[in-house]
Amino acid sequence: ADRPVNLASVQKVLTTAAALRSLGPGFRWRTTVYGEEFDPATGTVDGDLIVRGRGDPTLTEADLAALVRDLRWRGVETVTGDLVFDGSYFDEVDEPPRYADQPKERAGFRASIAAASLERNAVTVVVVADRVGLGLATITLDPPAGDYVRLVDEGVVTVATGRTRIAVATKVERDHLELKVSGQIAAADAVWFGRRRVDDPTAQFGAALRAALADAGVRVRGRKLVRRALAPTARVTILAEHDSPPLADVVRAMAKSSDNYLAETVLKTMGAEARAAAGGGPATWADGLAVVHQTLVDAGVAAGSFRVENGSGLYDASSVSAAAVGQVLAAGWRDFRIGPELASALAIGGVDGTLRRRFGGPDVRGRIRGKTGTLAAVSSLAGFAAADGLRPLAFVVLVNDLPGGTRADAKRLQDTVAMVALAYATP
Repeated sequence: ADRPVNLASVQKVLTTAAALRSLGPGFRWRTTVYGEEFDPATGTVDGDLIVRGRGDPTLTEADLAALVRDLRWRGVETVTGDLVFDGSYFDEVDEPPRYADQPKERAGFRASIAAASLERNAVTVVVVADRVGLGLATITLDPPAGDYVRLVDEGVVTVATGRTRIAVATKVERDHLELKVSGQIAAADAVWFGRRRVDDPTAQFGAALRAALADAGVRVRGRKLVRRALAPTARVTILAEHDSPPLADVVRAMAKSSDNYLAETVLKTMGAEARAAAGGGPATWADGLAVVHQTLVDAGVAAGSFRVENGSGLYDASSVSAAAVGQVLAAGWRDFRIGPELASALAIGGVDGTLRRRFGGPDVRGRIRGKTGTLAAVSSLAGFAAADGLRPLAFVVLVNDLPGGTRADAKRLQDTVAMVALAYATP
């Protein structure tokens, strides 16, 4: 139990505990839109329209439309300057540590992290088969990505027999991203989804905001997308604000679905808030990791006995013992300020998240809460087993160096340990 090993996505247990402890369950990310020299009488912003991002990982195009609607309600009709983005909440290193281990991976699970982010900094390629005419499939992006992400439809044919084989090639241009889609889709499959990362989140945000402003009838004369920090002495007016859901909701979505993007954004946010408390400045990945490290130490784990390099557990980013993870789970449960939220963030066996198809028997369903972890040679599970609220038991099972074809065996081992833990915790 004291041997440090790779946690895979069980790392998100540590990230969740650290975030609830340092930020609090009610923490929200705020996106603010400022205007220089706004004249309500004419509806003119004489100068730039400035967006200050705070890394909101939940911001959607619908939220962006709501921000623009609020601008219109304030009477904004014309902006004489440019769109300016203040992303100084985070530094400019948008890839978390260890992500360079797989530099050519374009999937959405490896999305960039930025203070100005939209739709989790990824787009979904949707291919719908022509099941009637067996002609070319219909290809779209969800959400529609404006001018930054451009879809190049090279033709996906619908086949009555055979397997679906679709390729999405990514080409990064100076001012946009191209997604070239080709291949074939089986009529029986009907629809295919592929999620791809956005390399420049601020450019994507800017294109979407410019389109939303145009749709609402707000004219922006400046054509530039400017990136600069808002000076503390700047004379500006707050024109619109948007607050994210509370952190408790975000970590619940993060842990139950094992969302890497949410985990890494939460990690860097912890660093940003720690920086703000110490005098300010853009957050680095090291700032966020320091908060996680302190959470482990405060739970009684010896400093220097573990390694944590990112917030998601992706790649070879952790070396932590099962005992240490158990100490963090136990410490979190005993702290009533965060314990209920920590437990509710975990997948419920037989009910939801990554455990919805495990622990589904009538005597165990709902009594195991846990976080799974999966890498090529890693399978892990950690969480709580309880028959009531008085005698919960934390359990951790970490399997590394997994031989090929034995993943099912590792899961059976985890399930057995969890069931024994439940039996032990049952009066």
